[in-house]
Amino acid sequence: MSAESNHDEVSANWKHIADEIQKSKEQTTSGQSLVTNIQVAVRVRPLNSKESGQKSVVKIQDSTVIMDEESEDTSEVKRRSSAGALVASSAPSTFTYDHAFDEDKTQADIFRIFGRDMVKDAILGFNCSVFAYGQTSSGKSYTMTGSDDQQGLIPRICECLFYGIDIMSAEMKSFRVQASYYEIYNEKVYDLLNPQLMPFGDTDEDNVPKRRPLNVREDKKVGVFVDGLHHAEVEDLEGANAVMSRGLRERTVQATKMNSVSSRSHAIFVLSIAQTISTEEASKLPSSPRPAKTDTSTTNKKKVPKPASKFSKFRKAQVAAKKSKEIVKPPELLAAPSQAGQLNMRSKLSLIDLAGS
Repeated sequence: MSAESNHDEVSANWKHIADEIQKSKEQTTSGQSLVTNIQVAVRVRPLNSKESGQKSVVKIQDSTVIMDEESEDTSEVKRRSSAGALVASSAPSTFTYDHAFDEDKTQADIFRIFGRDMVKDAILGFNCSVFAYGQTSSGKSYTMTGSDDQQGLIPRICECLFYGIDIMSAEMKSFRVQASYYEIYNEKVYDLLNPQLMPFGDTDEDNVPKRRPLNVREDKKVGVFVDGLHHAEVEDLEGANAVMSRGLRERTVQATKMNSVSSRSHAIFVLSIAQTISTEEASKLPSSPRPAKTDTSTTNKKKVPKPASKFSKFRKAQVAAKKSKEIVKPPELLAAPSQAGQLNMRSKLSLIDLAGS
């Protein structure tokens, strides 16, 4: 694809997103409720070189997947009796999803159906996630990251997001974006942007330095977070692509019978977006961000402390000792300081490529 045609495609995608954002604001102003849901889609990849000469048993009809039991391949394997005679096969199995894509659907088609809505919702202040799940060599990483000439969902989302930010920044709106990239491998969390090695030079059986896993913690304000995870400041598409490339180089892969570079870990790419908007603009958003209010209902009530037991005193001492050794602070994504008539709004795009099963 030429640079000019790619720019036209991104421009058209952003125009669609901008129109949908305006529609959402108009629905909120008029009191109409917005429908949010979880969508499930299946994508069928073409046969690979190892499967050449075989017949596909999968058909797509609208949003339904049909497993063709009449195919010669499955009938001979699954329907042959012990005597060697073929047994009459049953009706085809059908599975209906929100969307079903055959092998002719392109990366651009997948983005138009899923990626554009994710960019729109993130700008409106919603947290959005997409999970790519399936067997090894089924095309999860191709759908999410793609290749040099066929970009996947993640780079297309980044491209459209920063294209829109450039336009909205010219309209006196303030944005700040941070990116994190980590993996879950053998039930342990590792930073892909800033890998940390184990102390004392520990190595594995192949004499490769071991990485130090990160801890997952919970905070009352920010919720669950990964302690020590690196958050990279991303100012444009070039910066986002650099973060993706750096993380992919560190991801754990291993050869399988189906795929020589099969992803062996769950990879989570997160874009954290902070924007400063006017209170008037905020009132039109479906997420309706509001400044924190102080609860004064218990201001004049006197609290009577309960007598502390020996166990509670011991637990408090334990917690105090632990805090003195390690003070854990959750990551903070800050927009420009709020001024009179302005609010800070945050949202996240979590793009997850699960390990092959």
